[in-house]
Amino acid sequence: MSETQYLAFDAAGRVLSSKQLTDGAPPNPTLYSYSLSGALIEQTYPSGRAVRNTLDNDGDLIQVQSRKANDTLRNYANGFTYTAAGAVAAMRLGNGKWESTEFNSRLQPTRIGLGGSASDQSLLKLDYTYGVIVNGQLHTAKNNGNIQSQTTTVPTVGTSTGFMAVQTYNYDALNRIDEAKEVIGSTEIWKQDYRSTVSATGTSSRRTRRRSRGTASTTRRRRIESYAMWTGR
Repeated sequence: MSETQYLAFDAAGRVLSSKQLTDGAPPNPTLYSYSLSGALIEQTYPSGRAVRNTLDNDGDLIQVQSRKANDTLRNYANGFTYTAAGAVAAMRLGNGKWESTEFNSRLQPTRIGLGGSASDQSLLKLDYTYGVIVNGQLHTAKNNGNIQSQTTTVPTVGTSTGFMAVQTYNYDALNRIDEAKEVIGSTEIWKQDYRSTVSATGTSSRRTRRRSRGTASTTRRRRIESYAMWTGR
């Protein structure tokens, strides 16, 4: 059993201190501080780790820092840029790499990239498509918000060979995932089917799931782990 207690509030009714009791163990409290506009500026966890947010004059986040108890603050993200709609277009991570995002006219992300600058995506690319597959063709005009595919492009790093993995999704009439699979080159890495079954009277239904995995999945996982260690992701 878990219980959350709110210990202190400021004059505006915002929580300044809280703690969560699980199995009766008394933890240190979680502490919160705010800007004059009411935005959360710093949060200190029971472990003593603190996360600090820095905002600009418009209230946009421009820096995230963190520190362990009794340690100095270190940058985890800064250099934020935003689209006209307010979405994050690019930011510099704590390891010095830049993450950037491109959007379509509906403000859906179409590519998330990682590189050495805000315009560089040479270290990692995640491409997304939206729409409905009709007779094997993607119709973007029928974009109802469902992701149709995700393509992950990883470069060759040292002895780890790069690859391109394509995940595709099909949906039923109720927009539930009906089938998902991943292919690298011509090899199907995994496939997962969801199927609806309806009783003879039509009064009940249930979803069943069937999953198959190719032999190349272990190789791909090791490549991703090697890549993550190199980039610090």
